[in-house]
Amino acid sequence: MEFKTKDFVLCRDDVGDLWKLDIFSYYDPADTFSYKCISHKWRECIPYEGNERLLGTDSPADAPMEIGGLKVGDKVEVEWDTDKKWYGGEIVRIDLSNRSWVDSEAMPYYVRSECFKYNDGCAWCAARQLRKPKEKKFKFGDKVQWYDEDIKKWRDGFFILDDGTNSIPFLVYTPDDNDTVYFKKDEVRHAEE
Repeated sequence: MEFKTKDFVLCRDDVGDLWKLDIFSYYDPADTFSYKCISHKWRECIPYEGNERLLGTDSPADAPMEIGGLKVGDKVEVEWDTDKKWYGGEIVRIDLSNRSWVDSEAMPYYVRSECFKYNDGCAWCAARQLRKPKEKKFKFGDKVQWYDEDIKKWRDGFFILDDGTNSIPFLVYTPDDNDTVYFKKDEVRHAEE
């Protein structure tokens, strides 16, 4: 592989090392660490473009991009063991060699998710804990109307959250009251334009 000076590259010295981002300078075939870059000289060097998923991992350069109908970059939902809620996430790596210490099932998907606050926002998730995102009726910030039972009228608001874990799942900001309130699904609708 030939690189040009100033190319962004992923580099490491040995199998098992993490891939690091660097900027290519020149190649010296006489040196064991042939790839001379801005921050270091390296034994292995691959293009950054097309291999972004490997940054910070120790996966081989030819690690699979797709398995089980899911691929790197896919948006997914992840069930978090602690609270059994589903959170949005994105597959950032697939590694067939990973195993669960609980049941020895393959856990090939490495997912960055909003529920994981440790380990740089990444955690291993078994396939049984992943699903494709459900189509949401509303998104954060959507203009909605909520039904005010007291005056029997629809009032304006902004959609905040769909907490699908209870029977009153929709959190709406009500600007007239400067408050956030949970509503049942049939009490919220898209705002009439």
